[in-house]
Amino acid sequence: METALGAANRLLGNVLKKLSEDLVAAYVASSELGLSFTRIKTELNYTLGLLHAAQGRDAVCYNPGLQELLEDLNKKADEAEDALDELHFFMIQDELDGTRDATPGLGGGLSGHGRHAVRHTVGNCLPCFSCSRTQDNAYNKTNIGRVGALQFDRIAMAKRIKSLIGDIQTLCAPVSNLQINPSSYPTAAKAASPKRPNTSSTITQD
Repeated sequence: METALGAANRLLGNVLKKLSEDLVAAYVASSELGLSFTRIKTELNYTLGLLHAAQGRDAVCYNPGLQELLEDLNKKADEAEDALDELHFFMIQDELDGTRDATPGLGGGLSGHGRHAVRHTVGNCLPCFSCSRTQDNAYNKTNIGRVGALQFDRIAMAKRIKSLIGDIQTLCAPVSNLQINPSSYPTAAKAASPKRPNTSSTITQD
């Protein structure tokens, strides 16, 4: 149970971190997905806070229902992290190409802070690209290799991310309820602190 709890804490934290990145945050809040970015972050942060507080609490080790929910949440959060990574990659490629294939709903160009984030990400994660500070939209075709052949399905990606975020939100509600109401599973508390039977008055004589 502790393993599932720790994994949920880590994976949900990763999803929140990626959702907070400039490029992804703008995409999620755009008309492309039609989602409430503030509401999503609030719900996920609330669940993450409860998960963090619950780590180490003995009672959670005896709740098979919560274990199942946590495993489902971990699976969806892991899939969402992969999808957001993929989206972020294509957003960066868009910025380097000077196109808007991945993010047509974001308008023309990013803020100065957004462009700085792109250069920072490219420098750390995509060394195969060439991106200078003075050429925000530079695109070095000779260094792309097979990356340039990748195709982005904008509609499929939007549906995928929207579905995964919806699934995570759906799972967060019961997980949060079980975490905030540990008294809802009294068997766990009993199992955690078993009482020895009183045998002083049950001695029999031959």
